[in-house]
Amino acid sequence: MHRTIIWIGIAALLGAIITLMGITAPTAAQAPLPDSIPPGEPDTESLLDLHFQLQNYYNHVLCVSGDGSCPADVTVTVPNLTAPAHYQIIYPIQDTFTTIQAAADTAQPGDLILIMPGRYAGVEIEGTGGEDSAYIHFLGWGDPGSVIVDAPADPEKSYLRHHFYFIDAHHYIIQNIAFEGAEGAGVFVSGYFSATGHFAHHFIFMDLYSHDNGTWGLHTTSTSSVVIQDSTFTGSREEHGVYISGSGDHIFIRRNVFQGNAAAGLQVNADPQTATEELFWWLHNATGDTCGISEDDVWLTEWQTVKDCYDAQGLPDLGLFIEDGISTGLRIEQNVITGNGAAGGAGINLASVTWSEVRNNLIYGNDAAGIACWDNAYAAEKELASSRFGCYSLNIYHNTIVDESGNRGALILNQDARNMWVYHNIIVRDRFDAYEITGRSGAGLTSFGNAYSAQWIEDSPDIAQIDTDPDAGSITGFSVSEALDQFVAPGFAPWVLLDGAWPGLNPDRPDYHLRPASAWATLAQNQALQYDLLGDPRGGAAIGALNPAAGSKGDTALARFISNIPHPLTPSPSMARENQVMSLRQDSPFLHLGWGKGVGGIGANQDLVEKIPRQTAITPPTITYRLAGDDYNGHIYRVVAEPGAEPESLTLALDALAPRSGDPAINTVDEWVNISPDGQWLLISTERFDPECEGWACLVLLPSDVSRYEVIRAGGAVIHAEGFSAVGRGGRIIVYPASGGPHAVDLWAIARAEDGTWSDPILLTGDSPYNWHGHPAINDYGPSSTFDCGDAAYGQEVTAICSVMHDGSYFSVDLTPENGELGTALHHPSRASLATSAFVFEADWGNTERIWIALWDMDQAQFISTLGKEDFTNDNSPCLLPDDRIASLWLNRPGNDPGYHELKVMEPDGSDYFMLVTDSDVLDTGLGCGGGLAGE
Repeated sequence: MHRTIIWIGIAALLGAIITLMGITAPTAAQAPLPDSIPPGEPDTESLLDLHFQLQNYYNHVLCVSGDGSCPADVTVTVPNLTAPAHYQIIYPIQDTFTTIQAAADTAQPGDLILIMPGRYAGVEIEGTGGEDSAYIHFLGWGDPGSVIVDAPADPEKSYLRHHFYFIDAHHYIIQNIAFEGAEGAGVFVSGYFSATGHFAHHFIFMDLYSHDNGTWGLHTTSTSSVVIQDSTFTGSREEHGVYISGSGDHIFIRRNVFQGNAAAGLQVNADPQTATEELFWWLHNATGDTCGISEDDVWLTEWQTVKDCYDAQGLPDLGLFIEDGISTGLRIEQNVITGNGAAGGAGINLASVTWSEVRNNLIYGNDAAGIACWDNAYAAEKELASSRFGCYSLNIYHNTIVDESGNRGALILNQDARNMWVYHNIIVRDRFDAYEITGRSGAGLTSFGNAYSAQWIEDSPDIAQIDTDPDAGSITGFSVSEALDQFVAPGFAPWVLLDGAWPGLNPDRPDYHLRPASAWATLAQNQALQYDLLGDPRGGAAIGALNPAAGSKGDTALARFISNIPHPLTPSPSMARENQVMSLRQDSPFLHLGWGKGVGGIGANQDLVEKIPRQTAITPPTITYRLAGDDYNGHIYRVVAEPGAEPESLTLALDALAPRSGDPAINTVDEWVNISPDGQWLLISTERFDPECEGWACLVLLPSDVSRYEVIRAGGAVIHAEGFSAVGRGGRIIVYPASGGPHAVDLWAIARAEDGTWSDPILLTGDSPYNWHGHPAINDYGPSSTFDCGDAAYGQEVTAICSVMHDGSYFSVDLTPENGELGTALHHPSRASLATSAFVFEADWGNTERIWIALWDMDQAQFISTLGKEDFTNDNSPCLLPDDRIASLWLNRPGNDPGYHELKVMEPDGSDYFMLVTDSDVLDTGLGCGGGLAGE
């Protein structure tokens, strides 16, 4: 089966290649001014990039204007969650509407709905949405606060109490809109699991002002994979600023202000009782078989009992999208939470939340608790002695919680909260239970390096007394006034002022930087974070959310995400993404990648942490290769992709771990080397390290500092790859060619399991019509690989380029020699780029090998070699660097009399280049390209 190429090329190529090919496309404008996104933690950035794949450009732009007046065209960029914008693009307006609902009813995946300044009714959306790399984007146009939604889509519908209302929807972005005066929520999202058996998913909320709504500013239930950032939620009259409920997983909540809401600023409650009822009603509606459980007694029935009923009926495994009464994979960071809780709750109220991180938050002046963890009273209501739904494996660190008084403690672990890490927090409240551990909580608690005014432990028999041992490094027993003396300018004034169309920073807000002379400024035992609340680099050993500073309120830094929200009439952040439209099966062993509970996190399985350390160092773009033959020493090397860089012999570096016999100047055991896209991992084929590898090279994985090694074992055996193989970012997936399948050589994949072991090999090319498969390139930001495929080995005649998902599904032939008369063989594809959706490859068009690039929706590829200053004939083995430059091997360069393969680096359009390795013969088996910020 052939499939049309749908990947979108890099912005730098739009002008040159599109013009040459005669393709009509949106016009690329000049590069934008620097954007104002504050830096994020690398581990958060990694997860965002891996799992929220935004498009590179919009398919169509629809315009909404109350009076029907819209411009003929607009200049805008697709937003990005983690990196600066690249280019503006000018789009014509495809169609004009007078209501947001009419535009939403027309929108297709990948469309932008541009809303002109004015007041509008909202939308009601059910069962529709975008897709990966094709989100539907609602964007308010103009100054923040100029687009206001103050009514539901249809006030005649009694159930429609919310302004933006999404049911069983997915892949939407809502940006730069003010929501006000809703009876229920400004924005409401639900999978409506009991009726649909689905979750809503992949919603991005950014630059919102949701205020003075009846119940919530934003409420999601049965909704997973959500980003909420750079927004203000205030004035919810009955409950919470934001309420995440219904077992939602993988929620990122960062850089927001939650101020003056009646109950919690942020409530995350997985609702285990409701999950029991939702699963019951899904069974009732779907099959009618509830295993004898009636509506009257379900309130006393445990969730597991209903789940056992579900499983007994052979119904599909819903995987992550099931009401299980637990929320996992949350990141709550860099938020300011103040003035909430008059009706109870907490600044951050967490119930049945697991494997999540709460860090770098400033929580002050709240009437209720600061941070509370509990089980939603599940045990009490179900009449149980204890609950499996208490918070579990939460990391709570580097938060500042300060109040003079209040109706609850400042940090509360209650109702079976266990396996917690609590460290480097400031916990201040004039109560005996400022730091409270009650209700069977505290088992497995690790608590150290905190400053807390008082501690109370009750009804927690499995806990040992904590934090009072001098080795714990905590400070306690101080008064509130003594605590306030530690800060530059403490106080309880509101953080933002609400007297305009959009919140503005209060010039009289408090400053909770620690004084440099404070004893708390040196209390931290390590620095687990790179940045503080304001996005400023962390240094020293200060606890709490902010670095020590003399008199700085962080005016510039915090304005970046509260007061100076990127103006939509100027470029909003953007970065190219791969257009990955397929998803892994729900039973795939690869689903956990990037979301593995505890992977790389504090409190994770320690064996796994040893094997996959959290890396945060910046690695420059790097190329790996091997020199040919004994005459050229045969060592494996890496070299930074900059002119004049000195190559490093990895063979000699490996000798420190496992010395070779014989002449050290000649490599006899290392076969080839590849590098992960993030530059943090090296995959080698070598005869070192294990007796089973002697005489028959095995796959070995090493961190980039070559400090240790792991001989890869899958299915109980070492792996003898039959050719160049690939490792993904984070060292979590390996794709390699080997026999043993239905063809002469197939591709196989293995993934790092949650316990640190490797999965059994998964056959990827079982559906292939070809007999030989090799040279895989893992597609960064997508769970698939692109590779050589053909009926002859080693890239000979009639070799094509294929791709497949990492569970063996969606095998496709992407490009064959018949496409564009490219020659008789296409091979060495590379798509492992951070910012590129095109792929490059080698083809023997015109009796000479050149580097080509495949773009857009077309049946021909455009080779890039002749777009620049040189006609690089005999150009081989390309790989894409993270900055979109292309490394390749130039054979028979003019002046290269021996006819070596020499290493060249060129611009993505071929317009400029430099030679990196000359006068040595680089083996033409495969180059590796990787580097950049770890976890990007």
